[in-house]
Amino acid sequence: MPKKRTFYSEEERKAHHEKKQREADLQIQELTKHWENDPKDIAEYLAFSTQFYKYSSRNTMLIYRQRPDSVFIASYTHWKELGYYVQEGEHGANIYRPETTRYFKPNVPNPTWVLLSKASPEQRHEVEIGMLESRDFTYFKPCTVFDISQTNCPPEDYPKLCGVGYNSTQHKDIYNTLCLYSEEIGVAVSEEDFEGIGTRGAYNPRNKHIHINQLLGDTQKLDTLLHEMSHHLMGHSPNIEKPTMQREFEADGLSIMFGKTFGIEPSDARKSHLAACYQELLKAQPEVKIDALL
Repeated sequence: MPKKRTFYSEEERKAHHEKKQREADLQIQELTKHWENDPKDIAEYLAFSTQFYKYSSRNTMLIYRQRPDSVFIASYTHWKELGYYVQEGEHGANIYRPETTRYFKPNVPNPTWVLLSKASPEQRHEVEIGMLESRDFTYFKPCTVFDISQTNCPPEDYPKLCGVGYNSTQHKDIYNTLCLYSEEIGVAVSEEDFEGIGTRGAYNPRNKHIHINQLLGDTQKLDTLLHEMSHHLMGHSPNIEKPTMQREFEADGLSIMFGKTFGIEPSDARKSHLAACYQELLKAQPEVKIDALL
């Protein structure tokens, strides 16, 4: 027997819509004011990050200039030690690795510094007991490092705080449908190689084009598309003067509301971004109230 269809009056529809709007507003306020990463996720991230060398400020700047979206960087050899391999054809970032080499002065007239590796066993012994002067010299050798996105490390091995989401047939279908809708309202969508996972997506208001990181899983692609599409729907354009953090907060808020419609809980990345944007906005404009933004 077919299920009886239920019809709602205009007043009932309006009341239902207002209720959902209030629920969404409360959710965003809760996320903005009180959200913190799950301690387990933070612990996982910290444990994962300890496997990687901490680069000097100079090398960090070099890496940023060449691969600004890098998250976890290591040399080809170190990735191999971790059980992963740099994919064929990848070009890494060039940095300078410090190397320290010990020299000694042999017991001869007018001695000059000689590599300790060229010392005889007797000379090595004399260096060890302090009979011969020795000294460490540090110089910088060029080397190449690669981001995790350039390796065969699967997304499921990434720590949750910098993960790329998971695959979902349902979310993939919604994502594809929203891509078509976006095209219908005059906003092109394309998936591209962002050379890393640091940037998930971007919206260019000048040519009305949404760019999605092709490395993302289906769920994260959908979450990112909703955020970038929200920039367009909120009318964010170069002609409207509005702080960047306010634009980001508004896009986060609207995308979370859309996500709720599709039964999608905000990702850790989205919650963290929302909270960070609001905090930065408050620093710049302490008088801003969340209720006014909503």
